[in-house]
Amino acid sequence: MDGDRNSGNYAESILRLSGQDLMSWPKGARLSSPCTETVCNLLKHGGTNRIQRANLDYVAHLLHNKTLECAKFRGYYCLAVDATKEESVWARGIGKTGEVRYQLEAKLIAPNGMALSVRSETVRQYSSEKGKQDCEIKAFRRLAARIRRSFPRLPICVVGDALYACGPVMEACRRYGWKFILTFKEGRSPEAYANACFSMACSKDQVGDLIVRGKCERRIKAGLVAWTSGIRFSGQQESDSFHVVACEEMGGGGYRGMFATDFDMTDAGIASEVVAWGRRRWNIENNFKVEKHDGNGLEHMFCGHWRCSRNLYLLMQVANNLWQIYNLCVLPKVSEGCRKMTQVKWVELLRRTFHVIGITRPLEQVKRHYIRRMTL
Repeated sequence: MDGDRNSGNYAESILRLSGQDLMSWPKGARLSSPCTETVCNLLKHGGTNRIQRANLDYVAHLLHNKTLECAKFRGYYCLAVDATKEESVWARGIGKTGEVRYQLEAKLIAPNGMALSVRSETVRQYSSEKGKQDCEIKAFRRLAARIRRSFPRLPICVVGDALYACGPVMEACRRYGWKFILTFKEGRSPEAYANACFSMACSKDQVGDLIVRGKCERRIKAGLVAWTSGIRFSGQQESDSFHVVACEEMGGGGYRGMFATDFDMTDAGIASEVVAWGRRRWNIENNFKVEKHDGNGLEHMFCGHWRCSRNLYLLMQVANNLWQIYNLCVLPKVSEGCRKMTQVKWVELLRRTFHVIGITRPLEQVKRHYIRRMTL
């Protein structure tokens, strides 16, 4: 960025994208854009709420226009939650060890691999000297409350790994009228896991075929699925009980797993859908991997200041969301004539275009019909 900021076409593109008038630029002065140090100095002084609000606004716009219907399961938008390492903090002083910053993310997931960031919550720093000062469950409570305030009437289904299969998370979901599909493992809750296994062994009638969706929405039998009801953790009331769904795919290396949910289990078809959406939790894991290794720079320390680092992380989520919308909505139509173009090649093509050609048309003249509803 610092090496290209004096390029005329690149600077003009930045001006147009930021909504500034080229006529206001001093006459005779060379077009340029701010350097990274200027950006960091600006982000140190605030703007966190405005960046977060911008992310929420265009997600709300997509929801209002029913563009994200592919992220729905039985009327509920599936929201995957998981924490990721933001960066490692430099150690200051002799003999001192560094700290690690974590962020808890909530992302809308869909069968096409989408994972749109809705909101993030800071998990307080982990210090090797003082020990763990915060946990993901406490951060989830804060995150859920903020999402509830931002989308008070949005039907949500929380999808998470085995860490979130606990009483506090289920209680928060019930309080807000949300549903949940959580990975259920023996190590997290041994007693409830044993009760679920015993109940399934005694309920021979609650077993059916595991159905998966193939090409052209073709239904394929992939294994067996079983379910049971009335499972609860120790200390929970009977009204807090939940259902457990277990699946086993055919073949030697087939997937085996269990999920806790509060969706009503009536047949093998619903159980298969619960398994499918529970396994789509990996969308958020794959998205974290892309952010870390494919150019976004997650886990890289761009600035030591905590507020600047937080704002850079939020801008990274905005950029990642915009790229997913572009990749899933626009590129399928544009790339019909060049199907072998990878995402990396498309990014490189856009970068060269900004530098060499620039944005030649005002943004208000760009037609809006290019973005269509996401189809699977």
